[in-house]
Amino acid sequence: MERRTVLALIASLALHASARATTVKPVASGQLRTEWMENMRRYNGVVYYPLSGPADRYPFLVFAPGMGKVAGDYDALLEAVASQGFVVAAIRASAPARSAGSSDYLAMMQEIFAMAGRMEKMNRERNNPLAGRINTRGYGVFGHSLGGAAAVMAAGGDASIRAVINLDGDLVGEAQQVRPRQPLAYLVSETPSATGWLERWGASKSERRREAVWKDTCGRSAAPFRARMGGMQHGDFAGGGERSIAMSAALVGAFFAAHLSEGAASNDALASTLRSYPEIVTLP
Repeated sequence: MERRTVLALIASLALHASARATTVKPVASGQLRTEWMENMRRYNGVVYYPLSGPADRYPFLVFAPGMGKVAGDYDALLEAVASQGFVVAAIRASAPARSAGSSDYLAMMQEIFAMAGRMEKMNRERNNPLAGRINTRGYGVFGHSLGGAAAVMAAGGDASIRAVINLDGDLVGEAQQVRPRQPLAYLVSETPSATGWLERWGASKSERRREAVWKDTCGRSAAPFRARMGGMQHGDFAGGGERSIAMSAALVGAFFAAHLSEGAASNDALASTLRSYPEIVTLP
């Protein structure tokens, strides 16, 4: 089966679950690479966008990949999200450039801010196919692993970010100190199965720690949401099967539609998605 056919199937599955979560008719998505210089640094990104649809502006999202990953590793997920009526600007670099004394989390957060600024410029460029089609009045941020933790940090440092999703990123170090006020979602994978008592004890301890960190992190959020993605392992957000990608895209689309889309976005978008994917379990 050709790659385009597989991606179309994944997008179709995601759209079936979240059709009521969007205000734009689902369409196919395209890609646009962008590269620019800013403050003596070179940045790269891949923008996923609806190929056709109404003339009004689409909400835009910035996506941050996990460490060692590039935007293309998430093609299936990002194309499925974009096809729901979003412009998704993905950071392309696998290792963000670090300044002296900067951590990987801070470096990725700066990549997020740079990508958001680039989208505002692209929206004004005459010869850009997305010119005038991007709603730059606030945006959403999501990311996987390191990128997910950096997305949470970015929300704490930019009030124009209107919603954030962390895809299984562990909040440690400076990422553990942020208390975003925006709607915040944390989608976690299944805990790896452990055979011995020591492994089970370690997994349980880690789970308790992550739950405690989440309770602190979401304490000020306007709309906190946490869920376990049944049957998914950590890496499945990038290269999982069709079902994993479809339900991830549906949940991401539903959450952002509820908090970013203009007009009458459905308030029960998340509930609709959860009914379509019973393997997704909400957590406190």
